[in-house]
Amino acid sequence: MSINATLIGMGAFVALVLFVLLPALLVLVSRRSQGTEKVLWVLACLFASWLGFLGFMVVTGIRARRTAQG
Repeated sequence: MSINATLIGMGAFVALVLFVLLPALLVLVSRRSQGTEKVLWVLACLFASWLGFLGFMVVTGIRARRTAQG
């Protein structure tokens, strides 16, 4: 195996790992949740990736609108 093929393989692996971990990282830095709830959302994103992140965005968005309405 050549060096170029190895670098391409490593780059693909890093991209895949970032693609899978990105939702959990986005939840981790978000201000929409805190404490235990944030930990549970991070776990949901680790197990369900983008589907968990979509759930996080929907649920926290609905809660934010309800809070803003009074």
